[in-house]
Amino acid sequence: MELVYEARWTTYEEWGGIEIYEDSAGNFSARFGGYSVMAPPGEPAWGECESISGATVLLMIDEWTKIEKEYENYFN
Repeated sequence: MELVYEARWTTYEEWGGIEIYEDSAGNFSARFGGYSVMAPPGEPAWGECESISGATVLLMIDEWTKIEKEYENYFN
């Protein structure tokens, strides 16, 4: 599988992200990650890959572009 898209946001105490992969057959999968100070200790930072459609890939990229813009000036 090849990583074809990734996005992240971050604050002082938390972060979130998405990674989208494509396999040699053109199938997509995504996994979400994140950390919160409120999360139980030992909780994994990244979830398992989930199969998604090409249409969903486009929607996720649009959504995560907006999320990144919301957080890009967080530290300024």
